Amino acid sequence: MNGPYEQISAIKDPELRVACVRVVNDWARELYEESNGRFIMLLPLPCQTPDEAVGELMRVAKFGLPTGIIFDWVNAPEPVLHQMWEPVWAAAAETSLPINLHANPRGGSRQIGVGVSGLEPRNQSLMTVMNFPMGLMAELMSAVVLSGICDRHPRVRFVLEEAGVGWVPFIFWRFDREYDWGGPTSRVFRPDILLSAKPTEFVKRQVFFTFEVEEEGGFRRVPEVGLRNFLWASDFPGLDSPWPRSREMGHTPVEAALGKEALNQLVFENAVNLYKIPVTREH
Repeated sequence: MNGPYEQISAIKDPELRVACVRVVNDWARELYEESNGRFIMLLPLPCQTPDEAVGELMRVAKFGLPTGIIFDWVNAPEPVLHQMWEPVWAAAAETSLPINLHANPRGGSRQIGVGVSGLEPRNQSLMTVMNFPMGLMAELMSAVVLSGICDRHPRVRFVLEEAGVGWVPFIFWRFDREYDWGGPTSRVFRPDILLSAKPTEFVKRQVFFTFEVEEEGGFRRVPEVGLRNFLWASDFPGLDSPWPRSREMGHTPVEAALGKEALNQLVFENAVNLYKIPVTREH
């Protein structure tokens, strides 16, 4: 379950903001314990300053819950690729808590540095080129990979929520094409900072995507990225949720395209592995 992360930025008093988030996350821990582990909430962070975010991230990491945290990238004062957030990514890597970035149409091209002042060079020209035919979630994918966040913090993991799957293989292929275009000595879109591996290697290792309903054709190309990088979500009780036809609309296309074993991986195994959810398996 997503915690109530979008309202936090409206609280302007820093102490009150931090206190409210602490109460919510303490309640999430109580909910998990009282439900015997059945209800797991993703834990929101106060994302107005790095110190606030890191402080709460390190605090909730001590809970030992099988969960992740939500970073409000839309209402944060600077985009995710900004150097001010480096302590947050380092803390997430240290604690192994996945960072969830939820889809929001108001995020805009700010995430790849457009119109942002005081930003060190972070391969923004590459981000602009690669996302030319796509939208917000592709911008986030570009920001966390091409700015070097994943390279600098190899244990950090980002989850792009409600991202869909059909666009991912195309952008995945485009990442390496545009990064290398022209050859290593005469790149057309020369990076300000070189990555230690191909961009797609960081995607496969550290970026995950959730989807609710997707076209069958999109799923057929998912293996090009890797089945482990995708997780099914119901979006219940959101307006976009396919519930009560969740299985028919969400599961059936996956099974038709990839088979029953892949369906089990996408709707169960991947979430268990990513969030370290304890399960009792039947023998």
